[in-house]
Amino acid sequence: MNSLQEKYPFVMEKYYEVIHSIDAEIGKCFDVQTREILLVAIGAAIGNENVVRFHAKRAMDNGASDAQLSCAALMPLPIVGQTNCRKSLDIIREVAESGD
Repeated sequence: MNSLQEKYPFVMEKYYEVIHSIDAEIGKCFDVQTREILLVAIGAAIGNENVVRFHAKRAMDNGASDAQLSCAALMPLPIVGQTNCRKSLDIIREVAESGD
């Protein structure tokens, strides 16, 4: 993936700030499934395949469908473009098909 984190390393620092914010504040308002779906969207936005894969698996383990995750992966489309979103969609499909 031609990711934002490769071009702008500070993005990962901000990603972790957002993660902690979600867990500490917003996470209290959402169940685990919803929180993981949000984290898939964030992973897609920063173009990090590992983040998308990890949180997609956790979301599916908590009952999220691949359709829900696909919608989340498309949320950053206007920001990151079609190529990065497509890669996130491919990862979600792989996770769904593998069932791991």
